[in-house]
Formats: sequence, structure tokens, C-alpha cells
Amino acid sequence: MTCHLQTIRLFFDYLINEEGKSMLNPITRISLRLPQPLPRHMKDDQVKSLFAVIKNLRDRAMFMLMLRCGLRVQEVAQLTVDALEYQRRQIFVFKGKGGKDRVVYMSEDAARRFRRTWRNDPRKRKPCFWYRRDR
Repeated sequence: MTCHLQTIRLFFDYLINEEGKSMLNPITRISLRLPQPLPRHMKDDQVKSLFAVIKNLRDRAMFMLMLRCGLRVQEVAQLTVDALEYQRRQIFVFKGKGGKDRVVYMSEDAARRFRRTWRNDPRKRKPCFWYRRDR
């Protein structure tokens, strides 16, 4: 729809500037912004089938954090173990979307999954989900 308005706006600009017609462009003040649809949530059976095919503990923890805590892929990739507070069930996200810091709350199942995956991990300041070259 916006593309059509732009074409009509440019046509009137052409008539005024190139053809010398004395008129006002009626489309200059019209701006059409359609709302973006919200993302749809996954149903319980879809979540179960997703986790049924994920066998790696690290991958399960990553998807659990994204699904239950609303973390983005980049935020999970840069997540460090010291950014988690298990007692408060909080994750401090450093430089998330737009370069902003934020606090995200963990669900009980996400906290349990993360604890099970990284019980005695010595890499406190390094990213939890380091990149590997797996098949």
C-alpha cells in the first residue's frame, strides 16, 4: 500500500515540476503506516516436539532460555555465567538490542536446565554457549 502511495506522490511531483502544472500535491501529507503483527507463541505440543529432537544438553539450555526468558539469539550467544543470579532467578543481559542493558527473569524450568548444564563450569567470564564446529 505504501508503494502505491509513493508512486502517486511521485506522479504528482512530476506533473508539478516537469509539466509545470500549478497544483498542490494531494499525497504529501498522507502517510500510511501499517502495524507490524505480533509474533505468535508456540503451542505446548509444538514445544514438546521441538525439545524431542534436541538431544544436546547445551542446545536444550540455549533454546530453553530463548523460549522461556525471551532472550534473543545474540543475547544467548554473549551470555556469561556470572550474569545469572540463581537465587533471584535473574539474568543481566549486557548490550542487548539497541546496545541497552536489561534484566530478564528466568522461569523455574529454564533455571533448572541451565544449572544442570553448567554445574561446575570454571569459565565464569567467558560466554556460556561458546561456538563449536559441530555437524
